[in-house]
Amino acid sequence: MKEKEASVEISRDESGTLLGLKLFMPVWVAPRLDGTFDVKLPLLAISIDAFSEDDIDVAIKEVTLAFAKSAEKFGNGLEKEIIALGWKHDKGKSHKNLFSVTSKNLPFPSMIKTGQPMAFQLAI
Repeated sequence: MKEKEASVEISRDESGTLLGLKLFMPVWVAPRLDGTFDVKLPLLAISIDAFSEDDIDVAIKEVTLAFAKSAEKFGNGLEKEIIALGWKHDKGKSHKNLFSVTSKNLPFPSMIKTGQPMAFQLAI
């Protein structure tokens, strides 16, 4: 993966059921005066609260999982929902369900420089 690239890989079974996600993207975490944390995943248009440092990773994974399940159940499917957020489908890559955001898509270089990179995998 390129340094200035974010990616989402979507795994599905033969029937099209969502099985899991692999994500790499910048995340912003800002402490608040009351001891909680403002957590932003701008490439998914998500902002959440975490109540402790230990809660940050859990909150990010839970909200991403909820986003994926909601896109499947109430939206147009995860792929169409992330395309609507500015992600590009990498059709030429080896995996048919790989999406990315690069500096060509958005003001991405400043996002990578100021955000904390995070990579994780979720099973649905």
